[in-house]
Amino acid sequence: MIVDAVELEDGAIVRADVCVVGAGAAGIALALELRDRGLEVVVLEGGGLELEPDAQALYASAQVGIQTDPLDVNRLRVLGGTTGHWGGWCFPLDESDFEERPWIPHSGWPFARAALDDDYATAHRILGFDAFDYDFRRWRTDEEARDDVGLDTPTLRNFVIHRSRPPIRLGTAYRDALRDARDVRVVLHANALEIEVDGEARTATGVRASTLAGRALRVHARRYVLATGAVENARLLLASTSVQREGLGNGRDLVGRFFLQHPQVVEARWATDPGMEAMVGRGSASPHAIVATAVTPAAARAERMAGYHVLVLGGGSPHRKGILGPVREAVEQLRAIYDPAGGERLERDVAAFVAGVEHDARGAREGFVATLAERPEQVPNPDSRITLGEERDALGMRRVVMDWRLGELDLHTLARGRALVAKELGRLGLGRVRDWPAGYDPSARGAGYLHGGHHHFGTTRMSDDPARGVVDRNARVHGIDNLYVAGSSVFPTCGFANPTLTIVALAVRLARELRRSLGSEG
Repeated sequence: MIVDAVELEDGAIVRADVCVVGAGAAGIALALELRDRGLEVVVLEGGGLELEPDAQALYASAQVGIQTDPLDVNRLRVLGGTTGHWGGWCFPLDESDFEERPWIPHSGWPFARAALDDDYATAHRILGFDAFDYDFRRWRTDEEARDDVGLDTPTLRNFVIHRSRPPIRLGTAYRDALRDARDVRVVLHANALEIEVDGEARTATGVRASTLAGRALRVHARRYVLATGAVENARLLLASTSVQREGLGNGRDLVGRFFLQHPQVVEARWATDPGMEAMVGRGSASPHAIVATAVTPAAARAERMAGYHVLVLGGGSPHRKGILGPVREAVEQLRAIYDPAGGERLERDVAAFVAGVEHDARGAREGFVATLAERPEQVPNPDSRITLGEERDALGMRRVVMDWRLGELDLHTLARGRALVAKELGRLGLGRVRDWPAGYDPSARGAGYLHGGHHHFGTTRMSDDPARGVVDRNARVHGIDNLYVAGSSVFPTCGFANPTLTIVALAVRLARELRRSLGSEG
């Protein structure tokens, strides 16, 4: 069922087997996988059924590192979470993303990619896709091309990105299923303020929540899961200081660290015969698949770089050709709720948009008419982090301070990835790529083309070693026997794949662990 916290009695106590905080991709997937299992599930969602200005304002934050998209623009506090402006692109992480790579500090997951294969298939269905099939040849529509494996060299390879058209909105797609579920209760406008624990911080005992009007709510459960996104998961752990002053799970100062994004660069920098674009990555003729190009794991290893891929978006400005479609949709959704300061920020965004179009026009005059979108993997960096500032929001919670940083290995990956693509496309006669001017630093503030890709990772990273991670391989917070974390905050490394599919796959895996631990395998 779906209820609203504003209609509950002030001070209401809700009891359940599992309490999930957050109803985005991870939270809804958990609810779907836990229903009809003989368990009582409560899902707390801070927003309502539609976007609301006051709820959205709770995401407002400060930025002290590389300036990127504001949280209150690219995160949505509503049933379905940020899937409300998701672009619908899905592909799994590569096997190499799970491996420890000696040249990349802090790399390696506690399990191999194969451990997620079945969960990826389930996640595919939850996200509205057909079979979990990423064979490049099966997505070529031309019968003659089905025997063509595309780019398959020691340096570059093609791969498939599935895309839903239109993108599924989980809050809408599963609203009826959640409303009709007898053993799942979604509580709207219930903002989690603190995870309560016993005197030794060994066991979580409750979640203290409130509406914006101050109506209090407390949930007591056997298991608790934070599923509020990479930034908010860290924020809630850091804000839970009643027993541990440094925050829960933060005895080794790891909560909020290793904040990762995809440092995406988009520019018109490729000149080629348009007929060759599909070969490199403009896309298959299917509306449900895109063909992209990546540096192979072997080449990345030889170059001592992180993962790197490019996507050809076609001629003209990238801002009008797909890559910023989800962002434009988000701006339209949020336009009505911008406050005056937000209006000023929107004007700055428009100015940047115009500058980008003008830059692309110059590229077109030089003959570089197709747009390359570069999205490398960011290398784990403990100094890139989320902390709490002194300013407080309408709930009295300390606001987030985002300090997103890139390191030398990230810039090396951008430079070498682009060089490898340029060299290989030239060797194959597929086109030429314009490089950055000498001395250009795409990470510098105001560079105009680098942004965070709207993907957040890593603030509660996964490791079997408590000295290296906040949660273990089962997503349980080290040292607390019944508190778990879901979503991309547990990713030790982020690869270059869009995260939604892996977020849902990990939620499916976590649901299985919760059922096992609660004796409800059926």
